[in-house]
Amino acid sequence: MTSTLPLPDITIPVLATSGPYIPQKNTSPGISDADMTTITHLAPISRKYRASMSNRHPAAISNQDLTDLCTKLYENNVTITELSRAAGVTYRAMAKRIGK
Repeated sequence: MTSTLPLPDITIPVLATSGPYIPQKNTSPGISDADMTTITHLAPISRKYRASMSNRHPAAISNQDLTDLCTKLYENNVTITELSRAAGVTYRAMAKRIGK
């Protein structure tokens, strides 16, 4: 047998969230054309760098210059994804380069 008793009224809950979502992270300013050109120039040379190379080797210098530039851009809110795409490397490789 089914019951024919009416169901009790349900009160609508008041949600604890207030207002629209406000992102916590700063937006990326992007990579300037000059920095993009520098990254695309240094990245292929830096790939040839090996730890056993002299500090004066062109690949070692390019590697250090690329690391310095990417670190500076990351500190200015450019994302690792943008940097990795500009250099043509994986996200993980760029994250290791800038120490994240």
